[in-house]
Amino acid sequence: MNLDKNVSGTIQKAMCLLQIVEDAGTTGLALADIVARSDGLAKTTCHRLLASLQRGKLIEQVPHTRRYRRVSTGMELARPSYASAVHTREWKRMIASLSVAPGDAFFLFRRQGFDAICIDACFGSDQTPSLCRGVGGRVPIGAGSASLMLLSGCVESEQERVLSHNTPYLRDHYTYCPRETMARVQRARQDGFDQEHGQFIPNIGGMSVSIPATQGSASLALGVSFYLSEHTATSCTLLMRHLTHAAQRFQELHGMEQSA
Repeated sequence: MNLDKNVSGTIQKAMCLLQIVEDAGTTGLALADIVARSDGLAKTTCHRLLASLQRGKLIEQVPHTRRYRRVSTGMELARPSYASAVHTREWKRMIASLSVAPGDAFFLFRRQGFDAICIDACFGSDQTPSLCRGVGGRVPIGAGSASLMLLSGCVESEQERVLSHNTPYLRDHYTYCPRETMARVQRARQDGFDQEHGQFIPNIGGMSVSIPATQGSASLALGVSFYLSEHTATSCTLLMRHLTHAAQRFQELHGMEQSA
């Protein structure tokens, strides 16, 4: 009986640590930060349980930072509230018909903790480079136009909390300016869209619009990555019009699925 209690207690502690690491997103957390958030677990206990989670391939330790982060399993995509709308034939046809140029690639994102995760994607004739690299890919919020659209729907205190957490990672991996990013978030909140021109991937542009939340679900963002050489100001305007229409249609499909 005592053995069962000990095993149960160990599993609960491990799941607590897994949730802490999960919530940290792509940036991850150092051991000291995990200990501080673990409600009194000793550092040696945390280290032992984290090692077990690593052996189970549930988390990983980033070599150059020694931070722990969640290994993507794809299970986070299985959300019933989105599944029907994403997998309807009408939505698939629509997202496949949005392109203006051969290299246009489209991505549907939702927020998960400090990350934006891609839950659907449609590539054109070329495998256009993107930050998420396809379905299941994660992007730290603050990188890319879709993540900024998701952030623009949050209250200011939450925006600051997320960017403060992700700033070390963003500075290590990109040319990143917190003040400029916050200004973009405010413009996105006001304008209803965001766009970039090669800030994160050379010669690759991006545009995104938000899909407002329906009852019982989180907001989404629909974005496109494209080769800057394939587009003019006129074609970008047309592409934005396509994105806006698709976002509105997705909200309609999602709303019908919820009320069914």
